[in-house]
Amino acid sequence: MTALKLFLFIVFASLVLPACSDKPFNYPESLRQQINAMELAFNDGETEVVLDAVADDFHSEYFPERRQLKLFMLRQRQKHSRLTIRSGPAVIKVQFSTEKLTDISATASFQSLLTGGGGWLPDSGQFYQFDTRWQWRDGADEGEEWELVFANWKEVFEP
Repeated sequence: MTALKLFLFIVFASLVLPACSDKPFNYPESLRQQINAMELAFNDGETEVVLDAVADDFHSEYFPERRQLKLFMLRQRQKHSRLTIRSGPAVIKVQFSTEKLTDISATASFQSLLTGGGGWLPDSGQFYQFDTRWQWRDGADEGEEWELVFANWKEVFEP
């Protein structure tokens, strides 16, 4: 084997072999990244980006459908010129269906601090406990594999 052929073989092997890895997909880490991306989009005022990850059949104790959540988010954006959320680490549990291999769901629980205001410092803030359910979206176009199907939240550390 000539040096050039050997070199090309090594380059080819270094590109192909990592793609054949047996390392399983990390569903919890993928969901953690999805939640973080939604938080960043929310803080940047990109309501539509946040809602892209919310299922059409979304519901919660407060909003029986997705449309009501959207209206609430838009109203809050009008009320507070600067609305931000900072979340702590999420406790994520992934469930796999025994009947259908592509049926994957997860729960994520975390605490967040929501602040609102117009100036340099927020003029309001509240901690919330969020409990959410997610469904794996197989073959997602937009790169968001998880879809939020349910969310409940309650105030914690009330003043």
